[in-house]
Amino acid sequence: MGKRKHSETTSESKPSKSSRNVKIAIETPSKNVDSPYLAAFPGTQPPASTPFTSYRSLDGNEKKRLVIGETEKVKFTGSNSGEDAPESYCQYLVGVYSKSKNTVTLTPAPVLRIHRNVKSLALSDDTIRKKNTQFNEAKTSLGLAFGTAKAKKQLKDDERNAVTGEQLKNAIHDMHREIGESSTGPTRDEIKQAMKDDLPIPAHNLEAEQPQDAYDLSSIVTDEELVVMPVKELIQAKPQTTKDLYPLLPYGHSKFINDRILETIQASGKTDRPRLRVLMYISYLMAYLCRINPKDLKNRRKMETIMNNPPNIILDQLAERYTTHEVRTPFMNDKILCYMLVLCLSVADYQLNPDILAKDLSLKSTKVATVLRNLGCKVDTIKSKTHGSTTKKASLIVPLKFPEISRGRR
Repeated sequence: MGKRKHSETTSESKPSKSSRNVKIAIETPSKNVDSPYLAAFPGTQPPASTPFTSYRSLDGNEKKRLVIGETEKVKFTGSNSGEDAPESYCQYLVGVYSKSKNTVTLTPAPVLRIHRNVKSLALSDDTIRKKNTQFNEAKTSLGLAFGTAKAKKQLKDDERNAVTGEQLKNAIHDMHREIGESSTGPTRDEIKQAMKDDLPIPAHNLEAEQPQDAYDLSSIVTDEELVVMPVKELIQAKPQTTKDLYPLLPYGHSKFINDRILETIQASGKTDRPRLRVLMYISYLMAYLCRINPKDLKNRRKMETIMNNPPNIILDQLAERYTTHEVRTPFMNDKILCYMLVLCLSVADYQLNPDILAKDLSLKSTKVATVLRNLGCKVDTIKSKTHGSTTKKASLIVPLKFPEISRGRR
């Protein structure tokens, strides 16, 4: 018999680490110990140091959990049951690898969808009661001033009969409290600043010295959303005209978007993919604003068809940012337009023609120009020396200066 090679004896005597089998163990959490959770934060994410508290259900179901965490300005809540429970067709597990025991221990991890509530927007019961009282008083005054004789008599009778001792007691209490607070009420400048903070504009920097530093684009669209933009298919299609882009974009009839996409794809050198992602996201915003009716917001499949089958994260974030309980208010419409125009400025070197965007969105040119002014732009009318025609140009001016907010005439 021939001599055995050294490599053969070594491999037989010392098995390699790759041949070891890792043991899998399933850990069932006890009733007194909470299992880990997987949390989905649509939109704003809390700091890593934010503490969260888990609460159990009182109906005897050991699997139901409510998780609450708070920062100075925002309250986060999430649950794995009821209306807030996320739709999930699979079960998630969290595993811990033990190097000493060479085992992986798995335990179930429920998924929680976290909702945020801004504390400053929550109205107290006292504030709601005051607003109702003011509305009733204004309604009565209007009826007494312009109503018929019969209506006036009815209003006076109702007002006289409604006065009771308990109401007088409450009124006196409110008067004393309001008199005590009158000396520490907000100033006019504080009221104006609060009104500015409530405007539907993205996060901004009033001290920015460059236009690209004026607005935080990550507050409009996150990197997670941009990375899923289907720009690869767009580049591979090699569109030559705007008509070639119609089936490739969710909103293919925008001259502003189409011209810039063709320019980017047909440019020499390496294709600017980050720019294409932003342009395509603007196209999604245009389709969401112009083609999705308010009644279709609860029909996800119809929205997917209308918007050319966007990635799931896009629809989730659009609903999170621009709807309240699946309802799009006029304020949310203005918010979509403001956020969209900031992105349009970012891909146009912060100078654009509002008339082109107004035509793309089927809006009045004055409406788009007004929104651009509210974003800090200066809108100029330029007259052509050769043709004699006029065009508008909106330029973002830094440092940002917003128009003064007037309370209007009484």
